[in-house]
Amino acid sequence: MDPNVLWYTSPAGDYHEILPIGNGRLGGAVYGQPAREQIRLNEDTFYTGSPHDTTNPDAHKYLGQIRTEILEQKFEAALATGQKMLGKPVSQQAYQAVGDLFIEFPGHDAFEEYRRELNMAEGIVTVEYSVGGVDYRREIFASYPDQAIVIHLSASEREKLDFSVLLSTIHGHGAQAEAVDDDTLVLNDKNNPCGGVPGKLDVQSRVKVKTRGGRVAEQGDHLTIEGADSATLILAVRTGYINYKDISGVPDLLCRQDIEKAGLKSYRRMKKAHIADFRAPFERVSIDLGHRSRSRIPTDERIAALTYDQFDNLLVAQLFQFGRYLLISSSRPGSQPANLVGIWGEHAGGQAWGGKWTVNINTEMNYWMAESANLAECHLPLFRLIEDIQDKGREVARVHYKCRGVVLHHNTDIWRNAAPVDGAMWGLWPMGNAWLTRHLWEHYDYSRDKEFLRKYWPVFKDAALFYVDYMIEAPDGYLGTCPSISFEQSFEWKDVEKYQGRLCIGPTMDNQIIRDLFDHCISASEILGIEEEFRGQLVELRARLRPTTINPKTGRINEWRDNREKDPHQYLGQMAPLWALNPGDDITPWGTPELAEAAAKTIENRHHDQALIGSWVTGTKMNFWARLGNGEKAWDILKKTVPRELAPSLMMYFYDKQYNQFDGNAGITSGVVEMLMQSHAGVIHLLPALPTDWQEGHVKGLRARGGFVIDIKWKQGRLTTTRIRSLNGNKCRIVYREKAMNLSTKQGRTYTVSF
Repeated sequence: MDPNVLWYTSPAGDYHEILPIGNGRLGGAVYGQPAREQIRLNEDTFYTGSPHDTTNPDAHKYLGQIRTEILEQKFEAALATGQKMLGKPVSQQAYQAVGDLFIEFPGHDAFEEYRRELNMAEGIVTVEYSVGGVDYRREIFASYPDQAIVIHLSASEREKLDFSVLLSTIHGHGAQAEAVDDDTLVLNDKNNPCGGVPGKLDVQSRVKVKTRGGRVAEQGDHLTIEGADSATLILAVRTGYINYKDISGVPDLLCRQDIEKAGLKSYRRMKKAHIADFRAPFERVSIDLGHRSRSRIPTDERIAALTYDQFDNLLVAQLFQFGRYLLISSSRPGSQPANLVGIWGEHAGGQAWGGKWTVNINTEMNYWMAESANLAECHLPLFRLIEDIQDKGREVARVHYKCRGVVLHHNTDIWRNAAPVDGAMWGLWPMGNAWLTRHLWEHYDYSRDKEFLRKYWPVFKDAALFYVDYMIEAPDGYLGTCPSISFEQSFEWKDVEKYQGRLCIGPTMDNQIIRDLFDHCISASEILGIEEEFRGQLVELRARLRPTTINPKTGRINEWRDNREKDPHQYLGQMAPLWALNPGDDITPWGTPELAEAAAKTIENRHHDQALIGSWVTGTKMNFWARLGNGEKAWDILKKTVPRELAPSLMMYFYDKQYNQFDGNAGITSGVVEMLMQSHAGVIHLLPALPTDWQEGHVKGLRARGGFVIDIKWKQGRLTTTRIRSLNGNKCRIVYREKAMNLSTKQGRTYTVSF
């Protein structure tokens, strides 16, 4: 059986069992119930509120005061002052599901021979079952070429399709669907207000039914179909969102255009175009870790049977591909970037943490795999968000801090707000834009596209300019951000109560991110031959950043300027001071062995935290251990996480199965890549963290920095074959275990490497 197929013998009973489909912009959560199919609908611009600005014109009045309080170690007072520096309003807007499409089949409660599946390579959900000796089949997909969700219904006998079609809101506005044109159903609705920001964004859902045989009739708020041989439903959803400043779009016109364009094609043509479009990025990478025979067991049963000692390597390969599937489905050119829940929000604004873009790890982790797992075009929506952020981020830098450049704090939303929000203990972290610029550099580093680098040079420069102005001198003589926090962590300080020791000057993570940003600006300036004076200024400032240090008492990485670590049982999985290990590359086992050893001790010190493992916590730890070359511990994280924190749909839980978060799946995909191939810090490492349980396998199509595509085979735990395709003709250094070689290449050539 096809290892890229997830399959089940029962319908979804709740949202954790749905099968997701998406075309980047438009998403559906498919339940697969025979008698009443439900598809929860998402459109990626449908957020609460309306265009507004959260900049606080009074914030700068308190900057000097809060810095004095931090330097004088009056941390409780600093938190109180910090509350006055937050944006107005103090919360951002939430991502919303749109509503539901229901398809009701009278008499289909008594079904037999049920099968539900997701073909990840094709992006199609299929539902099959029998009723009264008749076989019924549904095929459901979200088409990127046709910008619509398409549902095809068929039966093994003629004139056996009887069903009703309904559209329903979940927003409590009293909106009602209306049947128009005999074969079309329309629901007009509006987004919700939030935090004092009025809801003004219009949304329309429109579904058209095309049948072969039978009769279609409008019944006020729904359509009924009787005696059809087959039927195709074309569903369009559009909002009035044009950009973060303009919501004057006309959903009715846009939905009509989508329906009319798709309606010109037969179902066969729509399906063929969709499969060709979806397979193109998905099939660039293939992976096999063994146990393919288990594909004959339903996916949910395999998950339920998992134990630490009896694991399923096929499931790991499927998890790897499922992460890629979700990114292809939720982040395509022209769409919004993937948020905390992708495009599979369940609620009318009640997604976990608002379902927006949390840029102190979650958003970035969604895209750690974009380049290495050969989905570079899926990165583009994130770059568009970074471009959008520049205007408001520049205004926040000017108004809040009297600084040049651009700043973004720990969250942003569809309205691209950049001010600190939620609370001072989370919000006064001015590093979001700097971290995001690393993704621009990664795209350059994998492609070596100088024109891309030239296009985004102003973004790099403005990110760096903010810190040129914002940093102050700490008591130890180093420069540092102030105020800031260490990724939502509090520290022990005298008699300070929990959470009071949050705000600080120059935490380790900030220094690592700024050093990384300055390095990229310096390199970009040299590559492009521009801004020599600015380059020299950054070189001088870089030398004044406090380096990453080791606590001599514990042997662990210092998170702050001095030993302020609290009891590790109070940590929630965050390991901010290891940013330079991953996604950064300043800490490596071969380049900085002492720091690498200290990083391992830091992970072990906080590794007890099994209750909250899942989501981004799993992804972080997997990637850390892989970067340290410890495949057994990376594998241990996965084996402990998956049996407990994996939903039947293969989506990762967070917070004890309360939520699904996309970053967990993305982090696993990235972690598997790092276990099989790494290409940071100027070296391509083959099988750097291969666990003993992965004795035999192959991976094809991974991308390495410098412009290379890598295929790897191994047997009995040892590398057997490596093929390297050079996209640009660059040189590379390749390492396997203790052996290394330098390879000169020509553009377009493929090389077979032996060790």
